[in-house]
Formats: sequence, structure tokens, C-alpha cells
Amino acid sequence: MGNYQFINYFDKTYVYNLYKRIVQNRKPYEQVTRIKMLEAINGEYAQNPYIIEGCVSKEALSLLLDHIKLGKIKVKDKKHQRHLYFELNSVFLIEDVDYDTYVIPNKVFSIFSGYELSDEHETLDEVHDFIYGVILTHGSIGFNELMTKYLKELRKD
Repeated sequence: MGNYQFINYFDKTYVYNLYKRIVQNRKPYEQVTRIKMLEAINGEYAQNPYIIEGCVSKEALSLLLDHIKLGKIKVKDKKHQRHLYFELNSVFLIEDVDYDTYVIPNKVFSIFSGYELSDEHETLDEVHDFIYGVILTHGSIGFNELMTKYLKELRKD
């Protein structure tokens, strides 16, 4: 078991929402602790690290991989990259230890040390950015209307 104590600073519902998205054989909310959820999430990352591509942007994951390739466990963020560190922290790939200092947990370091970004990640980012933009401009939108807008956008390219 790794040092997962930092997960207790996160709201349990927040952790459970990611746990639901990633872990196949999950336990009910009342029967699982944050630490057990993080262990299960890391177990899924270890079995199939490519599932992270649906959770963070290519830019954020590239930043993490750069730190791993350089062997950096403890990193200081640059203000222009703060949003990327926040994104990595939101899926528990890095631990926020201070205002501008993050630690890459040993388990994450070992899981992603041989990881290569896939070509599919860029496509996922494009779809995510499109959906995010539509939601920002429309507030909410039905799936069929979203698909119609997306297909129109594809035809423009």
C-alpha cells in the first residue's frame, strides 16, 4: 500500500465520482473509503494506463510524462502551467503539498514511466473542447442537438 493519506483531504463524493468512472468492480459509496478508492483507481491505471486519456488533456499528461522522464518526483509549478497541475491533481496523478509544489506519488511514477501518448488522445481533446464550448455557450444541451452541432462542425473541416 502506498502513502495515500493525501486523499483524505478530498471530498469523498468527489473521489467516488472518479472511482465510478474508472473502476469496473466498484463497491457502494457507504462501503468504501477514500484510500480504498484511490488504491482501486491506481490499480485500474496500472492495468490500462490509457484510460487516463479520457480524464485529462494531452497537454497535462505530457507535462506529467516530462517530469517522469526527467526523474522528478517533486515539482514546482510555473504560473502559466498552474491549470495543468490542477488538472493532474484533480484525478490524483499528483499530490498538492504546498501552494506551488506538487509531488508525483511513487505508484503514479511507476505506472506511467513507460507510457506513450496515443494518437487518439488528441481526438478526445478535440471532442472534449467542442462539448465544453457548446455547454459554456448554451448552458445545457440535449444529446441529439449536440451531435447535430458536432457533425456540422466536422463537415466544415
